[in-house]
Formats: sequence, structure tokens, C-alpha cells
Amino acid sequence: MKRALKVLAIVAGSIIALFVLALIVTPSDLPNLQAVEAIVEPVEVTDAAEPVEEVAKPAEEVVEPEISREYANAVRAAESYLRFMGFSRKGLCEQLAFEGYPEDAIEYALAEMDKNVDWSDQAYIKALSYLRFSAFSRASLVDQLLFEGFTQEQAEHGAGKAFE
Repeated sequence: MKRALKVLAIVAGSIIALFVLALIVTPSDLPNLQAVEAIVEPVEVTDAAEPVEEVAKPAEEVVEPEISREYANAVRAAESYLRFMGFSRKGLCEQLAFEGYPEDAIEYALAEMDKNVDWSDQAYIKALSYLRFSAFSRASLVDQLLFEGFTQEQAEHGAGKAFE
């Protein structure tokens, strides 16, 4: 019982600290992740003996659909949480609901996170955070990660990698 209260206190403290950090750090303070992650493929230059007959047509401009401020803020909140601590998909859903986002905005944010987030890696990040504050056996760490909402596979991956 004491252990469960201790873990709950740690999680609650982490969430409060994360919220405070999210209020302090604004997106303008962070580097543009898309620019950092951009990869430029090298192009091979050759002397063409024959003229090229077909001229490439310019690509049509891709127009991103506009989303509501509620959806955009839910995505920003989710990204902010994932920058500072490990979350399961279920845990992130619960956190966004706790913050008052409507279900449709939460689902949109989670769908956006699913595009780039490796939830097994999130289990590993969460496992490391638990091991920083408390001693766990591998089995009890898997149980804790399951309690946090990770799948069995994700929990085993996270705990296993943390114990490597």
C-alpha cells in the first residue's frame, strides 16, 4: 500500500512539474523539429548526351486542412507531455481528458502522435523514470508499466531495455 502511494505521489509530482514546464517553455523556445529532421538525398549529376524531352511539371501545392484551435492545442499538449516524460497511449489519453479536452480533440491528437511516436520507446522512457526514483524488479516494473496503460508487449520491451 505504501509503495502504491509512493508511486502515485511520484506520478502526480511528475505531472505537476511537467505542467509547470509546459507553461514556461513555449514552442518558439524550441528548435524547429521538422527542420532538424529533414534529410536531403544526394543527387547524382551526370553529363547527359541526349537532351531530355519531357519536362517535369511543378508539383501541386499541398494544402493542409485547417484544424480547430482545440485540436491544435490538444496536439501541442500531447507533444509537450511526450517531450518531458514517457506516456502510454492510454495514459496520454487520460491526461488530455483530465485537462478538459473534448474526446474528438483527444482522438485527433492521439492519431497525430501515432504517426511518429513509438509507444514501446515510451515504455522504456517511463521505465527509466521509475528506476531513477525507486527500486523495482523486472517483473514489478512490467506490472507498473501495465498499470500505466502500456500493452504487455510495450511493458516487456520497456522493462527489458531498462534492465540491459
